[in-house]
Amino acid sequence: MGMPETDMFGKPWPGSNPMQQSLQQNLGASPFEGFDFARPQNVQKSAKDAFADLAKKAGPAPLNDKAALGQWFSQKIQPGMDALGHKVSSVDGDKFRYANHEGTYDVDYGRGAGADGGALAWQATDANAPLIKEANRDVSNTMPIAGQQSDLMAQILASLQGQQSVDPQMLLQQALAR
Repeated sequence: MGMPETDMFGKPWPGSNPMQQSLQQNLGASPFEGFDFARPQNVQKSAKDAFADLAKKAGPAPLNDKAALGQWFSQKIQPGMDALGHKVSSVDGDKFRYANHEGTYDVDYGRGAGADGGALAWQATDANAPLIKEANRDVSNTMPIAGQQSDLMAQILASLQGQQSVDPQMLLQQALAR
């Protein structure tokens, strides 16, 4: 007795759907995550669609080696993306930067690259967005305030940063009482 064709929710098991099997066979040897190949790909407008379409045609991606993956991208994907108007300006292993009509983006396209079980994916971030490097960054110099307020702010910030044990509400009451 084999497995039922559907799970307990009535959905087909992954790989049991003949259309899904046929689609997977047409994708080449590289695993993909987060791409919808069941809909028409708009390669001129969407860099993600262009990447997916080119990667399907490029043959297997060496996902277990970041350096080789970068070479694969530079040789087999970048020329097509450039030709479609998604101009690639840099490639570094499983990451690349491109610019098109929507802006400039950094993309991590190799989930788990350099290890077994990786996949081609699309994790894009706006290249011009400011990055917060750490959650507990020093903000004491970001808000210059004159006079007594500056001293009060410095004491409150020092308290919040754990440099000294001071009650910010008490400091505020003291400053207002002056």
